[in-house]
Amino acid sequence: MSELLGKGIRMLVQISMPQEQIRQIQALAPQMRIDQLKRSDARYYEALREAHIVVGWPRVEDLPQAGNLRWLQIAGAGANRYVDVLPSHVILTNASGVFGIPIAEHVFAMMLAFTRGIPQALDAAKRSAWLGYMTLGELFGSTCGIVGLGDIGTEVARRAKAFGMRVIAVKRTLGIKPECVDELRDASELDWLLESSDHVVVTLPGTVHTTNMIDAGRLSLMRPGSYIYNIGRGSVIDESALIQALREGRPAGAGLDVFADEPLPVESDLWRLPNVIITPHVAGSTPQHGARLAQIVMRNLPRFLAGQPLENLVDRYWGY
Repeated sequence: MSELLGKGIRMLVQISMPQEQIRQIQALAPQMRIDQLKRSDARYYEALREAHIVVGWPRVEDLPQAGNLRWLQIAGAGANRYVDVLPSHVILTNASGVFGIPIAEHVFAMMLAFTRGIPQALDAAKRSAWLGYMTLGELFGSTCGIVGLGDIGTEVARRAKAFGMRVIAVKRTLGIKPECVDELRDASELDWLLESSDHVVVTLPGTVHTTNMIDAGRLSLMRPGSYIYNIGRGSVIDESALIQALREGRPAGAGLDVFADEPLPVESDLWRLPNVIITPHVAGSTPQHGARLAQIVMRNLPRFLAGQPLENLVDRYWGY
């Protein structure tokens, strides 16, 4: 990218990022101009038109104005909205590695809530009702099945192992099995995972390849008393099939942070099912987001300037 250096390279940062990290990025390329602007700022579109690098979530409809764009670093893992609209010469990287910790903690907040009867206790407390004896469960000794063993899935696996759970997982591309995973199989073994798990954690992005991957037939494979958690994308699980399965008690409950339509429509039956925990697509929310994303930018910026391959490169076929 040496030709950019002579023109005066520019970066647009759309998201909140600590100034200390902005200074560190600047130190890697002192000649680069960095604009940190929101879409509502007066100078935003001027900066977008001139930017060679954009960090954040530019709207797809605004991208035709980004005529100088050479590298888009998105702020999340799933890049499906961009893969078909970005010109082939624009490098696309995602934020894999940023969300594993907060999302894994979110998953376990839901797991523990179900196994220890927290929703029932909170509901009773609102009514000043003393429940007395409650039949509760444990995570220890149960099986955690993880669908998609990327950064988020691996962080879930580490915590599951710490709780004394057996950990199994399926993954599209098999690699070295982490020590925190007891058994790893390829994605064709999804049915085996559903049949074998007490807690199923779905971490997949929403792509044409994952839409309704978990349908009525696959939900019927789950064990009585098992739970499913979706923190990937709502399109991965057939929502109408899930509602029916939850009414029938198989699975026994669902912890959902993502939905087919967001915000979740008020008429959705998911709001009224007693065995569902709903959070509004916030599992990845953390004050460390900007600082962690900056670390990816700082590792990749020297590579970009040197014309070398970047880490977190999105496979445009798979969408992540």
